[in-house]
Amino acid sequence: MIESSMSFLKDLDSNLVISICAILISLISILIGVRYNRITFKHQKEHDKRTTEPHLTMHVAVLSDDGHHIELINNGFGPAFITSIRYIYSQKEYEDVNEIYVNDFPYLHGNIRAKDGEVGFLSNIGEIIASGESILLLKLILPKEFNLKLFIEFLKNVEIEVKYRNVYEDDEVFRDYLMNKSAYTGI
Repeated sequence: MIESSMSFLKDLDSNLVISICAILISLISILIGVRYNRITFKHQKEHDKRTTEPHLTMHVAVLSDDGHHIELINNGFGPAFITSIRYIYSQKEYEDVNEIYVNDFPYLHGNIRAKDGEVGFLSNIGEIIASGESILLLKLILPKEFNLKLFIEFLKNVEIEVKYRNVYEDDEVFRDYLMNKSAYTGI
């Protein structure tokens, strides 16, 4: 039995053995290359997605020359498509901050006027915030006799939730207080 298998090996042409080995090495190389390309493509796709993601932050300016304003800023590299904005105060959800201060803070209602005829709190639903751009959420002028400290405390307790989409149509959520709890202590 061993002799018959040995005779088979003796009958093989060395060129045939080399050809079979070359084919096996080529197939293994192709499989390794395909696997590597799939991994590289997956990482490239993740990288491309991350480099075009929006990153929303808030900017609050109180007592500026232009009045009080709060902006939503996109510090990411891709645009943010705003799909909804809602405000949360005392575990209740509101579509508009005007509802909060009309219902829960009557001393605010009537004492706040918008700058240059603009509505105080803006909804901005459907807007697109491009990379490095911002949208105005609030622009107000308070009368001098108005208690700014109460207004600041009001802003510190109102949470905003902005739902938006990126260019890949992934839904994302930005959630923060209209004024960071530790942001403004100068009153």
